[in-house]
Amino acid sequence: MSNNIFSNTHDELYSMADSCVKLIDYSDMQKINNVFVISVIEEARLKTFLNGLFEVNPNIKVSVLVQDYVYEGFNSNFGEKCKVYSWKGGYSIEVLKTIDVRDSLDSFVFFSDFPMNLRDKNYLEIGRELTNSNGARVFCCTIGNDIYEVNNISYYYQCLKVYEEMGKLAEEYAKIL
Repeated sequence: MSNNIFSNTHDELYSMADSCVKLIDYSDMQKINNVFVISVIEEARLKTFLNGLFEVNPNIKVSVLVQDYVYEGFNSNFGEKCKVYSWKGGYSIEVLKTIDVRDSLDSFVFFSDFPMNLRDKNYLEIGRELTNSNGARVFCCTIGNDIYEVNNISYYYQCLKVYEEMGKLAEEYAKIL
């Protein structure tokens, strides 16, 4: 067996996951009613995103989850237009227990470096839970303020998990050669 098999499989898995991620613009978010956003520490990124969202959808309800140490600043800057929640520690599916609007959410936004990032597993689990329970749409906002919609999140998540496992397998295989 050659490394080429791993390479081809890696490429195919990446393509499969990539097919679930679509670049969109704010106008594609006009019909959203209630969004849950897990923010990043960089307030400017959140502000850019929210300004674009409110421009196309001024009546949208927005819930933003931030780390506890930035809560006061974020709440004073965004609290008029958004419900800001505080969270301490890493993000997991447990964050959904802290927001009182969970049942009415129809979308979820998280921030990431890239539209496909293996480090986003926790966000994807949250998105998958909201998709399964609420039919929520899932979006990723990248460093360049590009917005991607993640379609078929369960399939996407599975592809990324297998992609990651294939990488580990290839490393182990390389060690025994």
